[in-house]
Amino acid sequence: MGLQIALPGAETHGMAVRNEMGASPPGEFDVVRRCGSRLASAVSVPEVLGALTLSVVEATGSPDCGVYLRDDRRVLTLQAAHGPQGPRHVNPEEPVEIAAGWGVVGACAREAKPILVRDTDLDPRYAAGGQRRLSELAVPIIDGGGLIGVINCEHPEVGFFRGHHADMLSALAAMAAGRVRGALKEEDLRQTLARLERTERELVVVAGQDELTGLQNRSSFEQEVRRSAEMGEGAMLALLDIDRFKTLNDTLGHRLGDDVIRAFAEVLKEMTPRGGVAARIGGDEFAVLLTKPDLMTAHAWAESLRAAVKGGGLGESGAGWEVTLSIGVAPLGPGTWDHADEALYLAKESGRDRTEVYNPDDPRLAERSDAREWARRLARAAGDGHLVLARQAVVPLGADQPPVGEFLLRYDDGRMITPDRFLPAAERFGLMRDLDRWVLDSACATLAQESDSRGCVNVSVPFALSGQFVAAVKAALKRSDLDPSRLTLEVTETAAIMDPGALAPALADLRAYGCRIAIDDFGSGWSSLDLVRALPVDILKIDGRWVTAAPGDELCCSVVRSVTEIAHLIDAKVVAEWVERRETADFLTACGVDYAQGFLFGAPEVVGAPVISSGGLLRL
Repeated sequence: MGLQIALPGAETHGMAVRNEMGASPPGEFDVVRRCGSRLASAVSVPEVLGALTLSVVEATGSPDCGVYLRDDRRVLTLQAAHGPQGPRHVNPEEPVEIAAGWGVVGACAREAKPILVRDTDLDPRYAAGGQRRLSELAVPIIDGGGLIGVINCEHPEVGFFRGHHADMLSALAAMAAGRVRGALKEEDLRQTLARLERTERELVVVAGQDELTGLQNRSSFEQEVRRSAEMGEGAMLALLDIDRFKTLNDTLGHRLGDDVIRAFAEVLKEMTPRGGVAARIGGDEFAVLLTKPDLMTAHAWAESLRAAVKGGGLGESGAGWEVTLSIGVAPLGPGTWDHADEALYLAKESGRDRTEVYNPDDPRLAERSDAREWARRLARAAGDGHLVLARQAVVPLGADQPPVGEFLLRYDDGRMITPDRFLPAAERFGLMRDLDRWVLDSACATLAQESDSRGCVNVSVPFALSGQFVAAVKAALKRSDLDPSRLTLEVTETAAIMDPGALAPALADLRAYGCRIAIDDFGSGWSSLDLVRALPVDILKIDGRWVTAAPGDELCCSVVRSVTEIAHLIDAKVVAEWVERRETADFLTACGVDYAQGFLFGAPEVVGAPVISSGGLLRL
């Protein structure tokens, strides 16, 4: 079928006509050959379209040729333009766009066939944008049955374009279609690769950033510290904590807590010296690598940061809460992180809101080092068999009272080490709850192996006030199949005073379960008298400092008598501690004290091999 040419006028539009010349004009073969050569050497989309427009201008003599490509929106956008004077500029920021069906170019795209208009003034369907064209020719670029774009030529002379021009442009379009498609695919591939590279770079940045603050995260910061150390650069590591942030977070809410974190991060960014690196390494913990200062300079910088924050540098983010910092500084080198952490700990232990610089000769560090060593030993102690139980008799002073034994924790490394040596380390490093569980399980297992003995177990403040206390006691009793009435739980007066409202429901639950409840060290603070009304109590243990001075000290005697009377009024038993002399025991008997405990009746004796030897019991 012949070439479809659109002619002006309703009668002739879209009719099939033959090329009026009947044969190709002179030079057309050369145009096609040169076009093929240009396309063969073109690679990118601009190069391919440039070769095509140049060949079109040569073939038609048109003063204005453009190539439009169709995008995913089915909109045609001018991508290349050429005339007798050479390529014309195409502005990608202000593209010339034509919708399908609009003007000669749009009609060509919609119908996917050549459109030739000899006089646009005679056919308003092809007047686009009010621009004067007069003679216009558009030819589709089709590859694989799909429209890629449109070649468009314009001429100010009426009737300039003829049928042979349409034939020639159709031949050039067919020749260029595959090359244009290939260049577009290559361009898409390049753009995809570029996007992937950008995404990869962004992911690298994001992976190294803290999401909340935009500072470096711990992983990327540690890499910076290692790199600086490997380069041998003189640098300082500063570790920073926002003081009492947990309380702030719980009081103000997590959203305002995050605001404080972000506000502090902004101050830290501004105040980190040039060349330094700031990071958020977790929660309210931050770190800064200070390049090439000495300790004095680093300390001065830390103090200026601390003063800025305390002076209101966080603005309104703290909602009126005075935000302060504790900072620890150490030189870069072996053990840097530990040293900076030690200094930070000293800053907190010394009252917070201060800066400490690591000094290996500081006696406080020796004490902390000893505590850390104890923490490491305790973490392995259950599995290594170093934790053992001792039991001291709690003797009834009346014949009708059943005997009781108090279980006491010891550390065995060839000698029996009492808790006063290692419990401070356990408290400092958060190991008390795990030690309590071990003692509880071991005591219950020991009692279960005996017939009628009763036992007392001390409960630390952290364990008593934890939400795990009741469940842990019940689980230990079930595992050992021990009658709860044979177990007495001793809670120190200190724990009871700290939060009687939280402690009372737990003790009431365990008492209803069958356990007996004792208040240990009673009388160490007389503000605790209300405890006998606030808590379910079965036993009051008089603090040993009142007992040892009786009967010679009248005040101590009065305290013993008063506590005994109070205990009996609430139907509780009384235990007197630290009984070492017979005259003391006689005095206690006369006062009506129910039980006595002390070296007069026997020192603590090791129960035997550890009943619970599982290394997994301490979850450290």
